[in-house]
Amino acid sequence: MMTSAFDRLLDFERDIEDILESTQFPVRVVATRRTPAMTVADDKEAIVATFDLPGVLKEDLTIEKNGNTLIISGERKRASLPDKGSWLRSESWSGSFSRTIELPDGTNDNAISAELTNGVLRIVLPKAEAAKPRQIAIR
Repeated sequence: MMTSAFDRLLDFERDIEDILESTQFPVRVVATRRTPAMTVADDKEAIVATFDLPGVLKEDLTIEKNGNTLIISGERKRASLPDKGSWLRSESWSGSFSRTIELPDGTNDNAISAELTNGVLRIVLPKAEAAKPRQIAIR
């Protein structure tokens, strides 16, 4: 049976973790990303940015727009353990994060909207009329 390159990479990561954990000063290799994955799309009407934020509450998020820069920051809190429990393994990331997007000119700052649903943050930045593509009539 052939193993994929991804499986070999995971095996390699486990081997490195085993080596590091057996040293006098154990160190954890963290395979997870410490920033949320994002997708940014541009259509004729708006820039739409989505961020994967499982386990993040809207109270723990901040969205700022400064000029042509959009900054999403927040905190993902670590899940609590039951009484007298201990972690056997935790691959979920926790802590503070920040993502910055450079936006093109011409968004309508007064119409920006954001919604957090099922762990996905969706930000819609409508384009100003002057920035939208338009057809020019030929005379």
